[in-house]
Amino acid sequence: MNEAVLEWFKTVRAKKIPVSGPMIQHKAKELADALGIENFSASNGWLDRFRIRNNITFRSLCGEAADVDPSLCEDWQERLPLLLAGYDDEGIFNMDKTALFFHALPSKSMIQKSEEARGGKIPKERLTISFLCERSWRERETPGHLEMSNEIERIVVSEKSKNSNQSQIVSFFQKM
Repeated sequence: MNEAVLEWFKTVRAKKIPVSGPMIQHKAKELADALGIENFSASNGWLDRFRIRNNITFRSLCGEAADVDPSLCEDWQERLPLLLAGYDDEGIFNMDKTALFFHALPSKSMIQKSEEARGGKIPKERLTISFLCERSWRERETPGHLEMSNEIERIVVSEKSKNSNQSQIVSFFQKM
């Protein structure tokens, strides 16, 4: 039964899903019942011994590091200055977003000591706010709300043209 719990644990962690002690205890009880093991109690003592035997510890997971390819970052750092070379600072905008998460999964998980504490991107219910600023910092837009759906994210950006006093609204879609 312990081997089955460990295999379940490894499978879940391979998918970057956070695992807590109570989750391990619940799965152990489920597996014990399925295997017909009577009088099994997935107590805190059992959990502690299971963790020690299998080198499992409880750590904070580090953001989305597992989702980033370092070679792409290096390539982008080399290409970006070349792409921006023909533009004035007034024509270069930076947009970013931040989120208020609710109903999110825990940021800590049981992991094996040999495993890196890296999380993955997990869908969460959230309110997303966008920030837009010109590179010269002379122009900053009021933070806006990003409209969310299951498949796409609609981002509305206000862009000022040098030759026009009117603001133009630019909408584009980005795959989630």
